[in-house]
Amino acid sequence: MKINPFYLLLFTLFYIQVARGQEENHLFLFDGQFQRTNPSILGLKQESYLGFLIDSQWLGIKDAPKQQSIFYDSYKDTQNLNLGGVIRNRSRFGEQNIQLLLQSSYPLQLRAETFIHLGFQLVGDFFSSEYNYLRSVDGVVNDPLFQQQRRFIPNVGIGFTLIRNNFWVQAAVPRLLDQYLIKKSPTIFLRNKLHFFGGVGTELKTNQDAYIIKLGGYVYNLAYDELTVQLKGTLGLRIGEVLFGMNSAKNMGIGFQLNQRNFLSLEYFFQFPYLSSTELNKTNHSLSLLFNLSPKNIN
Repeated sequence: MKINPFYLLLFTLFYIQVARGQEENHLFLFDGQFQRTNPSILGLKQESYLGFLIDSQWLGIKDAPKQQSIFYDSYKDTQNLNLGGVIRNRSRFGEQNIQLLLQSSYPLQLRAETFIHLGFQLVGDFFSSEYNYLRSVDGVVNDPLFQQQRRFIPNVGIGFTLIRNNFWVQAAVPRLLDQYLIKKSPTIFLRNKLHFFGGVGTELKTNQDAYIIKLGGYVYNLAYDELTVQLKGTLGLRIGEVLFGMNSAKNMGIGFQLNQRNFLSLEYFFQFPYLSSTELNKTNHSLSLLFNLSPKNIN
């Protein structure tokens, strides 16, 4: 039985109404955010680029979560193996997490209009907690739980992206080892608990000389049994892209990308909860600079 890709996408988007995330999470809209979730996206844009991404969460709250990322994608049409990597530094309250990922993807042509990218990544995360900060919050001088900690957690991840015409499917398990290592030796670290990421998307038939519309639905696992579902829409114009997203954790956001066909493009994204039961400012601002290292190869 042949399933129309558009109906499969509608089913995924409908799942947003029945799946509710147990934990609030950021939306994934930019390439720099997707790359650490699925290494198979390397080479999909058929260009090399270097990017910088800055996220600031809960503005106005002292020591609120912040992260800075550097991501790289090396593409050459003369070779089958695409290489890249991510360096991400995340700080929140008394904790710091430095994540290093070395990535690769291997494209395979299956049919005339169908190909698949197989991705792999390795290395891991270095966690550290500041004893003085935690002691001041806890109010107890000799608390063994809040002693200064340093720990490196190695990790490997795999993923794939399947593309047929204007339709794509992707899935990844970016942290294969993390689940088992943490279960055997628990810590107080507020870890990045992204254990599964998958999605489908399509590009609608439009007047591509004027604009392009893309729709996508994604499911990602924040813990071992907590799912979040996200809807993403992109309106591509000559001057750039306008992006919109919402997820089952009751977050929504809008962003834009300017000058995407030039050497330097600018991306900005603003996220906010559309339903909130607290007075905490849960907004998130993301700013990204993307350097296109092969502008003549854009398709």
